[in-house]
Amino acid sequence: MKTSPDSPKACTFCTGKGDNGFTTMADGTRVRKDDPRIEAVGTVDELNSHVGLLRAHLETDDRLKNICHDLTEVQRHLFGIGAYVSGYAQSTLQPGEEQLSRLEAAIEKLCQRPEGRAFSSFVLPGGVMAAAQADVCRTVCRRMERRCLTATDGKWPQTLGAYVNRLADYFFALSLYLNHFHGYKEIKI
Repeated sequence: MKTSPDSPKACTFCTGKGDNGFTTMADGTRVRKDDPRIEAVGTVDELNSHVGLLRAHLETDDRLKNICHDLTEVQRHLFGIGAYVSGYAQSTLQPGEEQLSRLEAAIEKLCQRPEGRAFSSFVLPGGVMAAAQADVCRTVCRRMERRCLTATDGKWPQTLGAYVNRLADYFFALSLYLNHFHGYKEIKI
């Protein structure tokens, strides 16, 4: 579609600069769109979208608003992880030791069951919709972890590695919690 020089652009973020299969990293480096760093950043973005979908499933129930708050924080930290992989050495959104501790505390809280029994076996992914979506988040998070390790040649900060590893654990615990919360009995292996 041709536009005249006087007509406003329909979309200011559509630059066309990536039409040739290349993009620019945050540090200014031009790379192919199949570069391992772009693959990692894309997987971080994919997880962030899945977390948004999970949060949308939970926002209709006020009893789960603390979990929605936690998921919003996770999404912010995912932007920080994506920024690191794309070339920003430091971002205020990157999770640090404090966020790692909070994530571990959230996992512990999710694993507490009123009857005092801990979760103790492998279960099939699924159950209620939100729990199934938490399982999708877990698996995408594990792939993101692998892609980020490849993109950084395994040389990314220990805190980021620990956070991402715990994040997958968090999604597993959340899936179990949500099934329990909604009275769904998991199918054990």
